[in-house]
Amino acid sequence: SLNMYVGIVGPSGATKTVAAGVADDLLNIGYKKAKVQGTGSGEGLIASYLRKNPDPPEGGGEAYVLRDDPHVCVLVDEIGMLGSIQGRSGSTLAPVLRSGWSGAALETINADPTRKRIVPKGSYRLTVIAGIQPLAADVLFDDADTGTPQRWLWLPALDPHMPDREPEWPGML
Repeated sequence: SLNMYVGIVGPSGATKTVAAGVADDLLNIGYKKAKVQGTGSGEGLIASYLRKNPDPPEGGGEAYVLRDDPHVCVLVDEIGMLGSIQGRSGSTLAPVLRSGWSGAALETINADPTRKRIVPKGSYRLTVIAGIQPLAADVLFDDADTGTPQRWLWLPALDPHMPDREPEWPGML
């Protein structure tokens, strides 16, 4: 699986949102367009890879199966939103993101089989693109003991070597 988490770091007004949009446009390299969504619960992220099984086996088989195009791009315009969700009591978002980075199986197991959701390991692509102000990066760095910030590619929103004139758009890579 090709899973990547990108933090676009810069001060307020550094066009992090624009950079995230360009990254989303450029990430469609030879793949179907990823399902682009905001962030929510860990369970919600797992569910975004699945669809109802149109033909469940008799006797109560899998209620949900992997979508035909299991590619998700989570856009986090403000890193504080991620922190708010992770801070909720019982939130599973951070551990699901950590597992997702390495392509591990994503699972919610429940006594009620209709609520069981399994995304098999290596069967999906997850990209997270977040705009991060330096003083708000603690949302990720507070989780350093579990390896959260180490999974992110940190890129500056501002390029001191940027040309004075905007170059021609190269098209999709």
